[in-house]
Amino acid sequence: MTLRDWMAREGLSLTDLAASLNRPVPTVHAWVHGHRTPRGDALLDIKRVTGGAVTADALIAQRAAGASA
Repeated sequence: MTLRDWMAREGLSLTDLAASLNRPVPTVHAWVHGHRTPRGDALLDIKRVTGGAVTADALIAQRAAGASA
């Protein structure tokens, strides 16, 4: 599941997600839209906040798809 799909399912805005992750909105925007892949602690925070619904593999695949589009 992508971050965008999870946000839609949970009814969260980009600002809500950024606040939950304690990260700047532009950084989270880049992750949600596949422009950048979160690393390290950010991956763990995403897994925690999403209850494991969004995985590192999904984020990496999203980035790869964005890069090839």
